[in-house]
Amino acid sequence: RPQDKYKLQQKPAEKTQDNEIRIKSQARPFVYAAYAGKLLFEDKHPILNMHATGSATSKVIQVVEYLRKRVKNLHVAYEIQTTEFKDVLEPLEEGLETQVEIRLVPSLKAELTIKQADKINTKPGYMATLEHS
Repeated sequence: RPQDKYKLQQKPAEKTQDNEIRIKSQARPFVYAAYAGKLLFEDKHPILNMHATGSATSKVIQVVEYLRKRVKNLHVAYEIQTTEFKDVLEPLEEGLETQVEIRLVPSLKAELTIKQADKINTKPGYMATLEHS
């Protein structure tokens, strides 16, 4: 089989921005919600971004809904995107060339804010705050 003759080259982990959370499918949603709440209330960044790709996209929705029920005046805007991944395959046998495969993976971005709703309320995926009693 041709794929047995190649090894996937490991990529270094990309550094995230201070106001960005990348959601993974293995972690529990509450952990992300607690971290997101901490970032929102620190007031260092007016807008918090959450990103997830593939099967982890449902976790973004779980985290945001958990926060919306508990944080007053939380505004959210969702955006469906496509993330491009380049996989570099190194040959295991001499004479073969390095292969590059490009994968397009669906992803979900959620922007959350308490203070700057005017920055996200015109986006198509905007959700207004919930009424809290």
